Amino acid sequence: MALSRSKPNGSSPLASVLDAAKDPKSCYVRVMIELREHAIARATRVLYESGATPTQVKVGIQLALGKTKPEIAGDFCIKPTFAMDLARKLYQTLDVHNSSELALRIWLGEKLASSEP
Repeated sequence: MALSRSKPNGSSPLASVLDAAKDPKSCYVRVMIELREHAIARATRVLYESGATPTQVKVGIQLALGKTKPEIAGDFCIKPTFAMDLARKLYQTLDVHNSSELALRIWLGEKLASSEP
């Protein structure tokens, strides 16, 4: 959205930006979109570096973002048993036991590794 030099009512473009920034819903959506893009890029990097296949990476990202295996199966138009199999193999590859541990490994991987004895 381009800002005009002045609004019809005479207020400045800066005032309209500040008015938009006061709306918590508009700011919240913008921040979440930016953070999600960075989160997906990080998850992709961590999963590839851990030896996951491209399909496992796609499933792993969704699991780390909180989706269930049946939801993932529906999103990717695959059988639920195939989604569960991909998740199981990904868990073995990363040496984790569930999606919560997978998310911790992705989001806090370097921090967890540096805090271990």
